[in-house]
Amino acid sequence: ILNRNDQETQQKQTTEAQKLRKYNLASEIKRKYDELLRIQEASRKAADKIKTPRKIKVWREDLGKAVKVDFEEYVACVTASEMPNTFEPEALKAQSVAARTFAMSKIQKYEIKKPKQHPKAPICDTTHCQVYKTEKELIACHADGWGTDKNGWPKVQAACKSTEGQLLYYDGKLVMQPLFFSSSGGQTENSEDVFVSAVPYLVSVSSPYEEKATHRNEQKTFTFAETRKLLQKSFPKKDFGKLTRKNVK
Repeated sequence: ILNRNDQETQQKQTTEAQKLRKYNLASEIKRKYDELLRIQEASRKAADKIKTPRKIKVWREDLGKAVKVDFEEYVACVTASEMPNTFEPEALKAQSVAARTFAMSKIQKYEIKKPKQHPKAPICDTTHCQVYKTEKELIACHADGWGTDKNGWPKVQAACKSTEGQLLYYDGKLVMQPLFFSSSGGQTENSEDVFVSAVPYLVSVSSPYEEKATHRNEQKTFTFAETRKLLQKSFPKKDFGKLTRKNVK
């Protein structure tokens, strides 16, 4: 049984512990807030330096040539090519910023090294870069009226117009790997687990908003022989030994 002094001591210790937890929590919140302000300020300064061009040169794979396109028109066409117009306006806005940033990153890289796949232009119109169809091509592959319906092409244009000139920055620098995809299966990957290097803004995070994603329940079946062949093709210098039901999980 605790006497009065013990009870007062315990209560005092509990109170002090609660104060310490609150202090630590407040300090952590302030630290994160200060870090956010620092990144925002750095991004603002970077945004003042990087201006998008009026035109962009795009390699048209089917035509076998490079063509010059109005930059913001290109962004709108990519957005409509990569994302259905039925998506929410905020999603279309986010896609437009990603598409614009991707294009700018390719332009900056092009000044250093020409891509082997399309050396005459910094970016192509296929999934090798990001899909681009002209307004005419987009209208042709949609239902009649899509080009003028307020929920069709005009909806995409409005979303892109509202983000005009906006780019993604990380720690004050242009994001050079603004990668996007249709679905992740509920969890993204660390960049170093898929590509060559680790990128601080491409880390594995949960993506619990994909219940209706078209690829969520896809499955593929491979024989052991097929699996071995694919592994050897992807990793020719690796020896995987014999694949059996017992040693594959």
